[in-house]
Amino acid sequence: MRETRTAEEKLIDDALSLVLLSKAQESTSEQDAIGNRIKVMKLLFLAGEAMFSERAKGLNFCFYRYTRGPFSKEVEESWDELKQSGHLWEDEEFQVTDSGRELARAFEEDVLKDPSNKLFFDVIDGIATKHGASDQDELLDLVYRMTVSDVTGKSIRINDAPMGTQFTLVLEPEEASTVLSIEEGWIDTLLVELNRERRESLAHAISGVRDGRTRRHDELWPNV
Repeated sequence: MRETRTAEEKLIDDALSLVLLSKAQESTSEQDAIGNRIKVMKLLFLAGEAMFSERAKGLNFCFYRYTRGPFSKEVEESWDELKQSGHLWEDEEFQVTDSGRELARAFEEDVLKDPSNKLFFDVIDGIATKHGASDQDELLDLVYRMTVSDVTGKSIRINDAPMGTQFTLVLEPEEASTVLSIEEGWIDTLLVELNRERRESLAHAISGVRDGRTRRHDELWPNV
C-alpha cells in the first residue's frame, strides 16, 4: 500500500467520483445540488472505505481521521480537477454540470455496468441511493458512529479514532482481490474529457474538418 497515486489512478478517481456525485444529485428532491464539502467528502469516504474493506481497487483516495471525521486531500484535488474541466460546479454546494452528467452516464454504462465491475457499481449506486439525499449533519453522525478497520487491520469506531488514524491507502494491484476493469480507450477518453483545453481543442479540430477549414493529412502530404 502507498499514499501517492499514479496519473491513471487520478483519472479513475475523478471518473468514479463523478458517477457517484451525479447519481447522488439525481437522488435529491430538486436534482440540482448535492451538498457542501463536508457532505460530499463523507459520501466519497463511504465509497472509498467500502471498496478498501473488500480489497477492491477502484477509488484510490487516502482517508485519515481529521477534525470533522475522515478527510482526504486527494478528494479535494479531484474536486479541483473536475471543476477545472467544467464537469463540476461549486458555490456553497456542489452541482454536477450537464457535461459532467453526460460523462458520468457514459462511464457508468461502458465501464461500471460491465459484469466484472459489479462490486464497484453496487457500492457507488448503493451509497448514492441510500445517502445522496441525506443532509450534512445526518451523514456526519452516521460516519462518526461507524466502526471500521484502519490500514493495520485494527477495528475502531471513527469518533474514537485518534487524529491522523489512516483508514484507507492506495492498494497495489497485487494486494487487491479485484481491480476495476477499464479499457485503454477509456483512459484516453478521460485524458481528454478531464482536461478542458484538450477537450476544446479536439472539438475545434473536429469542427474545422467538418466545415472544411482544416486540411486533411492526405491533402497536405499526398505522397506520405
